[in-house]
Amino acid sequence: MKKHTRKIFMVILFGVSLFVVGCSTSEDSNMKVIETVLTNTFTGPSGELADIYKNAEEGNDTLDIKARQSYYQDHFKPYFTVDYYETVIKTGVVSVFHEKAYRNDVQMEVKEINIEQNEHADTSYDFTVNVQIDQKEKDVTGRLGIHADGEIFKIMYHNGYDLVQTMKEE
Repeated sequence: MKKHTRKIFMVILFGVSLFVVGCSTSEDSNMKVIETVLTNTFTGPSGELADIYKNAEEGNDTLDIKARQSYYQDHFKPYFTVDYYETVIKTGVVSVFHEKAYRNDVQMEVKEINIEQNEHADTSYDFTVNVQIDQKEKDVTGRLGIHADGEIFKIMYHNGYDLVQTMKEE
């Protein structure tokens, strides 16, 4: 009897361990996805993206549209659900910060990112991104929703407009 009880206990303990490790791995990969998207959103524009905006200024709209679509597909599409990616592109959820920085001739740089899983919803994460714009720093806070498979289905900035205003002051 003791041998069976011990075996059952070991099987249960093993199962619980696998579950905890599985949840931890999923949460870690979600954190990496969130950090990547926030870094891509609040960095630049420089290099390829700055060239895209420069071409648009010079009147090469056809090249600009295709190049911009390609850039955002490469840097953002893998991290969003199919439906929400379309919303992100149509509403400028991520591109607005690049566009405003370019038009105001400033560069964004992520100094620090803090991400915490919301205690009331497993798919919800709160974040704070410390963004440096030239010599000023601004914290952008928000919340996003991400499925267990690592696809973001919603992102909301609580004070994104404040960052845009800081760009205009430079």
